[in-house]
Amino acid sequence: MLKLHKRTQSSVLMLSWVALVLLANILVFFLSNYDFEFCHEMVVSISSHSHYRNVVAALRVDGSISVYMMCEMWLGVLWAITKMIVGLVVMMIASTLLMLKLKERRRRPVTTDGRVHETFKPVLDTFRNNFRRGWERDGAALCVYYQGECVVDIWGGFADRESERRWREDTLQIIFSTSKAVGAICVAMLVDRGRLRYSDKISSFWPEFAKHGKENITVEMILVHTSGLACLDGKISYEDACDHERMAKFIEDSKPIWEPGKAVGYHALSYGWLVDQIIRRTDERKRGIGQFFKEEIAERHGLDLHFGLPMEKAWRVARITRPTVIDRIDEFVTDPSNLDYGFIFKQYLRGGLGMKVATTPPWLQTIFKVTLNNPEMYALEQPAVLGIGTARDMAKLAQLLMDGKLVSRATLDLLNEKLITTRDIVTGAHAERGRGTTVMHLNRNGVKHRLIGHTGLGGQNLRWDEENKLVIAFLSNGLKGGLGDRARTYVRLVESIYDCLPRNNESSAWSTVDRSRMISARDSIKTS
Repeated sequence: MLKLHKRTQSSVLMLSWVALVLLANILVFFLSNYDFEFCHEMVVSISSHSHYRNVVAALRVDGSISVYMMCEMWLGVLWAITKMIVGLVVMMIASTLLMLKLKERRRRPVTTDGRVHETFKPVLDTFRNNFRRGWERDGAALCVYYQGECVVDIWGGFADRESERRWREDTLQIIFSTSKAVGAICVAMLVDRGRLRYSDKISSFWPEFAKHGKENITVEMILVHTSGLACLDGKISYEDACDHERMAKFIEDSKPIWEPGKAVGYHALSYGWLVDQIIRRTDERKRGIGQFFKEEIAERHGLDLHFGLPMEKAWRVARITRPTVIDRIDEFVTDPSNLDYGFIFKQYLRGGLGMKVATTPPWLQTIFKVTLNNPEMYALEQPAVLGIGTARDMAKLAQLLMDGKLVSRATLDLLNEKLITTRDIVTGAHAERGRGTTVMHLNRNGVKHRLIGHTGLGGQNLRWDEENKLVIAFLSNGLKGGLGDRARTYVRLVESIYDCLPRNNESSAWSTVDRSRMISARDSIKTS
């Protein structure tokens, strides 16, 4: 028997299913055009039989109904019912085969590993259940700090399901737009050192930037996504993106899409190139985001987190997969408010601003295809989408921030401050943003919590909650269909984490609790 690649098998099955449905519909349509002729021939044949004529004659009461009309009426009804049943049966069989194949694909055992404090054991259970229910279809990692201590550090699933490469302790993951928070921390460090202010006009340290009505755009406008530079003009190639001088020229020649400061529109990719240029032009050593982050944060604090990943580490990066149509429907049923699909569909049909931002440049794709699986992309110093690291090191970064080891208290307050609450004209989503950060709200057990940080495509998240002295970092290579901070796997984990937090009258006890009571997360589970 011919053995096909797993992805090929799935594709063949899907095409077979579509073909069966089309065939059934074509058959029904074809037959429907011959109903009258078919019934006529049947009636002629039946009515010509002498025995049948005698039976019908006996049934006729007043002689007003002909044999032909009686037979044609009932045969037409029966034939219509038969067509409907045949079509439904074909569709049910094809759908059942498809679902069985998908379940078989997801039924491979998944291993989880790591360590968790016994107080947070329910978080581990939730993490495993996400895999068990098939909601986490590939791999994931979660790290939680509470009151300065790492209480959860777990991972599981596959870094590459097709090759059955498992997610391990040192597996790296593209953190997508969660990168924006890391870039914002770098800018905050320069603000803290007096190298710039959030209110500074970019043209004050970069005169060429002022062209085409950009003279009044401030650093803050870039970080809050109100500058109007949601995407850049011109055709940017990969080679251009690798050259910061070429990118500077693209930025200088770009025109704001709206009047700066008058609207909020997500700078999905342009944010990264803009922040890189801001850092280059205000850092005393003129370093880009990659070198600045590496020397000022990563190397000093031992973080395995990168902007511009060395090629020798590329083999450790998890492979990104997009959600299937069934995955998207499943998530939509769970939380219909997760995405404004009407807005997205309208943007798609009209080629609106959202589609332009999402597909510029076309070689840096995350919506219709995942070009970020190309290892050449890892070298880009792009703090809008291409930070690469582990959940453990992301959480450690946020903990360093809260501990005052990166910026002062005053600068951290500026970073945490919410500046806007409005609808984003690019994404259509409700936006609550600060200076390179977003705000997530959680109402749990009657208590409202406020988490600062940034979400990323498909469920990636880095959040810190100063009131509860909590840090949460979550990564997953099996992208989810909705907004990152509403992805159901992440939401259930966050809810579970807050359910585990000691109550007010127990918080003092936590400081004296035996923090060595960590339990192993190693297990093998079957997925649905």
